[in-house]
Amino acid sequence: MLAEALKNRIQIADLAQDWKKAIEIVIRPLQEDGCVEARYLDAIYDNVSVNGDYFIIMPGFAMPHTRSENGVLKNGLSFLKLRTPVVFSSGQEVSYLMGVAAANADDHIDLLAELADILMDDKAMEQLEQADSAEQILEIFR
Repeated sequence: MLAEALKNRIQIADLAQDWKKAIEIVIRPLQEDGCVEARYLDAIYDNVSVNGDYFIIMPGFAMPHTRSENGVLKNGLSFLKLRTPVVFSSGQEVSYLMGVAAANADDHIDLLAELADILMDDKAMEQLEQADSAEQILEIFR
């Protein structure tokens, strides 16, 4: 289910200019596919200024998102792997970002549980570290 949600929305980049640019890169496919409005990105930035880097869920992994009323049109996920980590406002380095658009609080729970299984799997995380293409990353999420 996770792989299907990410299909055609996986990117790999050498680096991002800063954490704002990294979030912009990972949210862009959600905008292009009509999952979120442009204001969704601004709402994420606004939340960071109030709440800090609330979406860094473990070392090296962030899930930028905000509330559905801030421009979510339909559910969607996107993924970005940065070969060079970006430093967030809290000083934490992040190499992996999963953009999340959830139309309501319950729709993405199963996908998040599936993601948690991958994040806790040392072998899967090693494969993610070594993955060099969107296809390889998609296989990890299958």
